[in-house]
Amino acid sequence: MITKLHDQVAEIRARRDEGEKGFTLIELLVVVIIIGILAAIAIPVFLGQQEQARMSAVESALTNAKTELVAALVSSTNGTVPAATISTIEGNYTQDGVTVAVTRIDSTGFCINGSHAASTAVRSVTDVGGVKDTACV
Repeated sequence: MITKLHDQVAEIRARRDEGEKGFTLIELLVVVIIIGILAAIAIPVFLGQQEQARMSAVESALTNAKTELVAALVSSTNGTVPAATISTIEGNYTQDGVTVAVTRIDSTGFCINGSHAASTAVRSVTDVGGVKDTACV
């Protein structure tokens, strides 16, 4: 009698196990909701990293431009850059989406603005100090 009950229970379990061959609708819905929550967290973080990388590229380009301009000033004979050299230095330079614009060179100093094509933010550097978060005039 006990063996017969044991066999019947084993048969019922085997039939039940054979019938469960997939996920229920609720299980799939929970997985989709979890993936949506993770995406809602990850996408803004990723976009913020892209903007930070763009601004780092702009700041690097501004630092390089300042170094080149200071080198030109130092190599001049009387501490001022000749007018012919100024006309070749002033202007916009664009590479890999980064635009560097030398906006002012005079006896009081210089000003260089920088921006990225995929961003609205502007950075600047002058003859005194480092890169700033605002444009100079």
